[in-house]
Amino acid sequence: METGRSDQLRSIIGYKGYLSKIYQLKDSQVEFLIFSELNYANSPSFVNALPTALKVSNILNSFNVHYTYRTWFKFGSWQSIRSSSTKQTNSHKFDYTNYSTTTNTTINWPKKVYWNSNVAFNRSVSSFSKPINYTIWNASVVYRFLKGNNAELKFSALDLLRQNKAIINTGTSNSITRGTVNVLQQYFMFSVAYYPRIFGNIGGKKE
Repeated sequence: METGRSDQLRSIIGYKGYLSKIYQLKDSQVEFLIFSELNYANSPSFVNALPTALKVSNILNSFNVHYTYRTWFKFGSWQSIRSSSTKQTNSHKFDYTNYSTTTNTTINWPKKVYWNSNVAFNRSVSSFSKPINYTIWNASVVYRFLKGNNAELKFSALDLLRQNKAIINTGTSNSITRGTVNVLQQYFMFSVAYYPRIFGNIGGKKE
């Protein structure tokens, strides 16, 4: 197969935008966020001395809702759809789409203890392949202490359901590639952190 570049210019268009709205209630707050992004490219070329065009589009849309009650309860949920499409003249069209629905909950009780749970429902759909569904559930508990809560002890339990498949989808040229990478499944971490929280001129004189 012989390939070559066309004298025609490659065309690329795209947009990115978001819309956010916050509602303040008596003891709580609700925030809505919509995000959208599109990138489209049309690349003329020659294959076996015949003109052809490669068209690639990438789309991401997401919708987010966050609710906060005073300082001790936070809940967030978001849905995202990421898709890619590749089409070459007189050839197959290749598509893949990743769907993700995530919920995140944080409770601050008692005062210096933070409980967190994060669940992500994922679905990966690709041309000429079976859909893959998996759920990732992570949880953690944090204890903060010392003056100003500068020190932190954290225990995390990750991928509690042992379903992390680490799916990778890529769209290049006239093909869609699906793959996986090796990742840890159901593991636990304990960490200790200290945050100085020092800003401004250290050791300087106050005027």
